[in-house]
Amino acid sequence: MSYDVKKEEKEYYQPKARPQILYLPQMRFISLDVEDEEGIAEGHQRLVGAMKEIRSWDLAGSYDFVMPPLELLWRNGKDPSKLPLASRRSFSVTLALRLPSFVPAFEVGSRLEGITCLTLEELECVQFLHTGSLARLKEGVAEADTYVKDFGLGIDTSLRRYHEIRLNDHLKTPTAKWRTVVRIPLSPS
Repeated sequence: MSYDVKKEEKEYYQPKARPQILYLPQMRFISLDVEDEEGIAEGHQRLVGAMKEIRSWDLAGSYDFVMPPLELLWRNGKDPSKLPLASRRSFSVTLALRLPSFVPAFEVGSRLEGITCLTLEELECVQFLHTGSLARLKEGVAEADTYVKDFGLGIDTSLRRYHEIRLNDHLKTPTAKWRTVVRIPLSPS
């Protein structure tokens, strides 16, 4: 049976539409930085190719796993507290695919040119499922912000990145059916 991170770790990849607070453990990814939104499709294909190569390796047994969803880590270099809700032109983005825990990280770094092994420790975040156009993200983020304030927390992207997980392919799926997990780092307010 193939390992599928979306099924094995449902709390992280199948959230409710309403915001929830969760603590994320350390996770490993293969990643690639791209210049802007136009580079996302090409970068995603490079990561998919790298992940297919990883599946073919014969190290300590076979690596049988389902392709993980594309994850995007956004940061505004001029003002890290800004979120990519309207224009994303001033934001940098790191594309990432989750590595199953049984894939040795040292192998990734030494075998894949131009692909980085990234370890994230996102800690406490607010997460929700957004359906439809990303132009409407502002509403979901506002609801999440109100929700976390009830717990004495606040949204804080100054040290950790705003995170989107695309559960379906945004190039092949009608905009109204896009499903995106949104994670935003928190800190005490």
